[in-house]
Amino acid sequence: MASPIAENNPLPEEASYTKAVPRTLLITIATVGIAHILWATWVWHNFTQLESNPQKQLSPIAHVVTYGAVIIPSGFALLYFSILPYWRTRHIQYIQDVTKNSEVYRQREQFLEEMQALAKVGNWEYDPVQHQLTWSQQVFQILEMNSSTDKVDPEIFKRRIHPEDRIRVSKEVEAAYQRGEPYEHEYRIYTPNGKLKYLHEQGCPLCNEQGETIGTYGTIQDVTALRETEEVLRRANEQLEARVEERTVALLQANQTLHERENFLRLIIEHIPLYLYWKDRASVYVGCNTNYAKAHYKNPNDIVGKTDYDLIASSERIEYYHSLDRQVVETNQPILHDLQKIENRDATIAWIDSSKIPMQNAQGETIGVLGYFEDVTARVVAVKALEQREEVLRTVIQNAPVILFSIDKNECFTFIDGAALQALNTLPSQILGVPITSLFVESDAFAASVRRALNGESHNALVSRRGIYFETHFTPIVDEQGEVQGVIGVAVDITERTRAEQNANAQQDLLRNVLDTAPNIIFVKDHAGRFTLANQATADLFGVTVEEIIGNTEEDFPLLLEEAHSVDSPHYKPEILQEQFLPEKRIVMPNGAIKWLHTIKRPLYNANGHATHLLVIATDITQRKSAEEDLIKAKEGAEIANSAKSQLIASMSHELRTPLNAVLGFSEMLAEQDAGDLNAKQQRFAENILMSGKQLLRLINDVLELAKLDAHRLDMEFGVFKPQEAIHDILMLTEHAAQIKNVHIDLHLAPDLPAISADQSRFKQILYTLIDNAIKFSHEGTSVQVVAEIRGTNTTDDNLYIAVSDQGSGIHPDDLERIFYETEPLGKTERHKYTGIRIGLALIRRLVEAHEGRIWAENREDGGGSRFCFEFSVKPTYSILPTNLTTETG
Repeated sequence: MASPIAENNPLPEEASYTKAVPRTLLITIATVGIAHILWATWVWHNFTQLESNPQKQLSPIAHVVTYGAVIIPSGFALLYFSILPYWRTRHIQYIQDVTKNSEVYRQREQFLEEMQALAKVGNWEYDPVQHQLTWSQQVFQILEMNSSTDKVDPEIFKRRIHPEDRIRVSKEVEAAYQRGEPYEHEYRIYTPNGKLKYLHEQGCPLCNEQGETIGTYGTIQDVTALRETEEVLRRANEQLEARVEERTVALLQANQTLHERENFLRLIIEHIPLYLYWKDRASVYVGCNTNYAKAHYKNPNDIVGKTDYDLIASSERIEYYHSLDRQVVETNQPILHDLQKIENRDATIAWIDSSKIPMQNAQGETIGVLGYFEDVTARVVAVKALEQREEVLRTVIQNAPVILFSIDKNECFTFIDGAALQALNTLPSQILGVPITSLFVESDAFAASVRRALNGESHNALVSRRGIYFETHFTPIVDEQGEVQGVIGVAVDITERTRAEQNANAQQDLLRNVLDTAPNIIFVKDHAGRFTLANQATADLFGVTVEEIIGNTEEDFPLLLEEAHSVDSPHYKPEILQEQFLPEKRIVMPNGAIKWLHTIKRPLYNANGHATHLLVIATDITQRKSAEEDLIKAKEGAEIANSAKSQLIASMSHELRTPLNAVLGFSEMLAEQDAGDLNAKQQRFAENILMSGKQLLRLINDVLELAKLDAHRLDMEFGVFKPQEAIHDILMLTEHAAQIKNVHIDLHLAPDLPAISADQSRFKQILYTLIDNAIKFSHEGTSVQVVAEIRGTNTTDDNLYIAVSDQGSGIHPDDLERIFYETEPLGKTERHKYTGIRIGLALIRRLVEAHEGRIWAENREDGGGSRFCFEFSVKPTYSILPTNLTTETG
């Protein structure tokens, strides 16, 4: 079928001219030839007359014609042979041009056909005279027809057009044909197999040289997919409009709560655990939340209008932050999770996770930067620790005594690796591709296990090679069709465990020997009271062998045990299997002898935590029982002697105080010069006698009170009083001694000290002893500090805490506890030089303990002395009494 493109592209003008040249030349030559013949005939006629009539003369015209008959043919001949080469060259060029243009037209038609195939477009021609319709191959493909078998009939084609489109199509084609104008329309048509298709047709009239319409030609395009897509889009558009309407209603409802959500968003911004801020394009702060403002020690309003130059001291950090701002603004891309390491004002290192997001207006223009960061120091530290642990775990896995392997259906290794290969002195390259039968030749267990796995069974097996034992797990590899394609496995080196089990068996034999050798009675019972384990000592107790005990109960033997029908009875219940401690258990032997056993019973639990057996360990304490009875008798005698000692000390103390009071009285009279004036030396002697006498009296009183405490005859009178008053009374008593040694007393009383329930005189005695000792052991010109306050404890009561600190030489650390015990030897502490000090400390320790309190000593933190502290419980039933006492004195 000729292409309209070829018909509308005539030969080039030069080729047409070349084609016209031979035709003109032939006409010219033919004309000249005829004229030449006529002239030759005429000349021959004239020469014939001259021969017949020699006298006749030719006219001038005859001469011209005669000579012309000779010259003109010669000229035409010369012209012909001159033009002939030029004509041949032009003719050859014409033939070449025609051939070249034909190839171009062929390529164009081939390209057109390919484009039509891609675009599903075919072309057609219609000859109304012949009533003949011609289709291209693409039209047959569009209509799903066979070009070699199906007939192209215009009437059949017209009948296949959809009835609703048939009349319209005919009218449009007929009207365009009559007007001689192109047309374009779309219609539906049925293919031979009944399939409906949408076709887009374009037609154009075909005219002759006189402009008369002699036919039509055009194209047909299959637009079925396009129309079906449009139908889908139309339905989707209807659904979309319905959804838009629904969304519009929802939007109206959402607008009602928009204001509330906006307020809620502000609340979130203020309380979100992030540091949030936003800037304009010039990196000027537009706003921030409270957290960010507090980070810079400012209010949010103070941040607005500022730049990083106003908030950050480091110029490098400022330039870095501004470069990130510019990057976000210019690229319109966020920068997320920028981990930064910063140094705080206190020189500590912190890690922050910073992000910057572009802010855009309604037109999509970037108007600023929204930034936020959070402190991830703890997270970074945890991640680093996790990475270290992962590295350790990776190292452990790489060095774990395991082998990972895979085997194909041909029973050859396709992969193997693991640290346990070193024990086999084997490299993975030596095993890959090797059949399992050649590797594990020492045992058929491995090959059998592989074959079981190839049959689809997962299982465990114990295999060995070169004396190395492996506990191996085999798992089949199953594809999507459920067929086994191979086996994967994990082999764990259990050589040590296997050897350990062998050693355990040896140890079990050794344990059996140990049990039989042990002098203790050791046995185990089950729930029914039957012996499941017994040593030789148990067998000796029952007078039988160990084999005779196993499986029997105690009632199967003649030995009578007291409490035989308790936990040891075969009728006891499982819940009685609990730990029991029987310090003394009396046994009557068959011969009437008495034995005492120290028995411990403990339940044995299984893996589920249920008691299954009872372990009994008994020790023969018959001799120890006899020794204890002797000790009890000796203790009773010692207590009688100690009571007599206490009574003797009390009596001696009373006897010593009588003459000592006389010594104190007369020495006081001498010191006060009531009996006459004394010189300075005598006055100093009298004061030394008085001071030593008072110290001796205090020592005698302490010894007497210690004796009373040992004899439980010390009277305690508890009452409610304010500790402030008692403390001030003691400070007045010790003020003179402090002035003599030039020691300053600092008192620190808490303002809310409550009243306490205690023996006030004993409280003062404790406090006086501690302050007096502190004055004695403080260096001259120093101070003694007294602190009284309330401290909480783990109980519901609070404690009254009192501490007395001196500025002396301190106490050796080994003596801090022993100093409160009069019989304990001291080390290098200076306090052993002072007679009676430790008796007083031992006494106040006993007094504090009598108040259910505690007392202790410690060295001061600055190393300049020691501190003695004690605590009393403050009973919550007494209210805090008001006081006007000062909290500091001195």
